[in-house]
Amino acid sequence: MLNGATASRQVLGSNRDLGKSPMCTSVESITRGAIERQPNRAPRRLSPQFRPTKADCLPLFPCRVKLSNRSILLCIAGFVGLVIAVSRLGFHAGSQPPGSLSAASRPPIRPTTFVVRGHSMMPTLRDGDLCQLDHPTGQLKIGDVVATRFNGADHVKRVAALAGDQVSLDRGRLLVNGRRLEDWFAERQVELAIPPGNVRVATSPDDWHVTDDGRWLVLTTRNPYRDGAESPVLDDYPGNTEVRRGLNPVDRLLLVVNQVDHDSRVVFFVDQHLRFTEVFNRRALSRFGSLAASSDGSLPTLDAAHPVAVELPPSNDAVDVESRWPHRFELWREIEYRDDIPRRRANYPLEVEEGQVFVVGDNVPVSIDSREVGSVPEAAIFGQVSAVRSPGIEALED
Repeated sequence: MLNGATASRQVLGSNRDLGKSPMCTSVESITRGAIERQPNRAPRRLSPQFRPTKADCLPLFPCRVKLSNRSILLCIAGFVGLVIAVSRLGFHAGSQPPGSLSAASRPPIRPTTFVVRGHSMMPTLRDGDLCQLDHPTGQLKIGDVVATRFNGADHVKRVAALAGDQVSLDRGRLLVNGRRLEDWFAERQVELAIPPGNVRVATSPDDWHVTDDGRWLVLTTRNPYRDGAESPVLDDYPGNTEVRRGLNPVDRLLLVVNQVDHDSRVVFFVDQHLRFTEVFNRRALSRFGSLAASSDGSLPTLDAAHPVAVELPPSNDAVDVESRWPHRFELWREIEYRDDIPRRRANYPLEVEEGQVFVVGDNVPVSIDSREVGSVPEAAIFGQVSAVRSPGIEALED
């Protein structure tokens, strides 16, 4: 730095000795150099009417300003503060509707972490969850959770269909290329960074009873909004306390067994058929069940309101079983992706166009996504959620 300052002073000193401003010296030097580099042409002289003077030229350094070390530090600190303020612009929620973030002018640098604000990705992502965002996204696949921008705000959604895929409906259920969307996600369950969460089904120990032959413990499911009347398992989202809508039966169930002291079979009632499976890693899933033969008299009688039965070990007292065993079980259901709200704009069946992505939220009843706004440009996706951790401080809405 010292060498540079010295060089500057030397240049200024030479200009002063010539009696010309630095700019005038530059003009004359450029003109003279141009003449010298073109020997085959006749020299082009400046008109005698035009001669640059000090009044015609502005000096490059009109004055010298000597700053103290303290002033320099204050300038640097102010510049750093301005950069930090600009980098945070647009990443704090204002008075916006749930599931969106005010972003009138967003910085080009996207966040690598963010805090979820809103409920459109429940139960997978909850308000306050800290997420890690990867850039770039790479090749997207069905089931990936991404950060995207539409309707003037940034959102977190799940990829449901890609360019060329056909999205349709079957009794309100979303199908992609003729297959239920939740089945696509389940197929990639192991490789998904953020797989869909499950919804707890409200049950009580009194809802379990032992069959007459003492071989099975059967669950009765109820509708909490109909005074506990017997009912199929419904697509209820208990967290959506302000949403009023009709509920639909679901058939993708999960039984969590908190204590296992013998090898038990679990039987599910699915699509008017019985499917039995084993407990693996304290879980039994209806989607992995094998179809039971209708002539198998050893299986219990189940229906939509009695969708689960657990095989009991031999020689168990029925009263003792009903008092102790039900506390071991938790019934959950998978998310069922639907579009049965007439006001939505999607016109099924539809094919996702080139360069577009069809996205959905895991909180199916309340999420604003491609069912409402249509497919979003792939270029609007600026990151992929790769991990979820404890809450942090920066925010991006879902």
